[in-house]
Amino acid sequence: MRKYSIDFFGFSTSKGGAAIAATRIFKAIKKLTYARFFCMDISSNACEDIYNPPKVSWVINFSFRLIEFFLLKIIYPRSPVKVSLNIFGSPWIKRKLIESDSDFVYIQWINNNTISLGGLKRIIQGDKRTIIHLHDEWMLNGVFHISPNIFNYTPSFIGEYIDGFFLAKKRKMLKTAINTSFIVPSNFLKERLVEKLDIKRENIYVVPNPLPIDFFLQKDTIEESISDGNLKVLLPSFCPKKNPNKSTDMAIASIEFYAKANLHLMIEVISFGDYDHGEFLAPNIRHTHLGYVGHQELIEAIDASHITLVLSKFETFGQVAAESMARGTPVIARSDTAISELVTHKSDGFLIEKSDVEAVAAAIDWFKTNKHYKAIRFKSRANMEARLNMTTFESLYCKLLNEFYYER
Repeated sequence: MRKYSIDFFGFSTSKGGAAIAATRIFKAIKKLTYARFFCMDISSNACEDIYNPPKVSWVINFSFRLIEFFLLKIIYPRSPVKVSLNIFGSPWIKRKLIESDSDFVYIQWINNNTISLGGLKRIIQGDKRTIIHLHDEWMLNGVFHISPNIFNYTPSFIGEYIDGFFLAKKRKMLKTAINTSFIVPSNFLKERLVEKLDIKRENIYVVPNPLPIDFFLQKDTIEESISDGNLKVLLPSFCPKKNPNKSTDMAIASIEFYAKANLHLMIEVISFGDYDHGEFLAPNIRHTHLGYVGHQELIEAIDASHITLVLSKFETFGQVAAESMARGTPVIARSDTAISELVTHKSDGFLIEKSDVEAVAAAIDWFKTNKHYKAIRFKSRANMEARLNMTTFESLYCKLLNEFYYER
């Protein structure tokens, strides 16, 4: 294969699941191409060939983000979710995009005013071969990011018109894009983009996020079953107020319900990531919050748990779910998110159709009482290793880059 040159553009290499996935993709493609990563976050230095803006440019971008934050609070006063209207953009990123003479420009992240609508339009309607990798719905406005059906948020009177104006501009711009292809991590997100942004289905390619090899390394031991006296549950966040989309309140209530029905059982809950409010009241629950964890700390937390609860109302891939399954720790998740593309119900995990306390508690008990728990863990590992290993990912990307280069 020809060794292409690629310029990546994004906001961060470490802050959030999408940033971590973007960094893994960059590292994998860097082995096959001549690649550089222009990154807005000045603290990002995950690997070589990552370039950050001057501090003055970063301060300007941060000021733009503050302006847009307050504007969004006017549009959606009750929405807790971070979104981007893409009114502003980083002049440094825009200049690097325009100056790029690589075979491809690869935009990993649209959000946080990395690039404005005007800057993006100039790129995708020009002659550059452009790849836009959407890890979630940042191209959408307001609460479209979490679907308006979840919380029934409605914009303010003036906000409705502002929101509609920018969404219409994005749709029109994307429909007239040339030499532009989109990559998403799941069919779930592909269908959302076709529906909400009118992007042509044939221009969207599904490529699941890869996992580093150490997620697949065999543990020293795989437990046969969950012991009668102890159950360990992993939660990827603990923020019922900061981001209700994570459904921490449902996780807390479900574990409490199960604990009160099984007072003889000691339940250990390990959580990480955001923390803002709430705690367990049942006397047989012990909770440890790890805060923000690094790569090895995450692996250790997964290995210490029997099951992982990922009850987010909106998952476009399920990064933590994939990482947990790759280590052999099965997952309980909702059946109406992209995690349903990773989990086979009652084979290597459990998908709940009815999102209530009793349904989640029943799923926990299914694992607790299952005589084939060890086999479930092995299936979980095997399925992720077959689908998300780096070799498969690199092979698929080689094929896609050739297609994008010669056919578009």
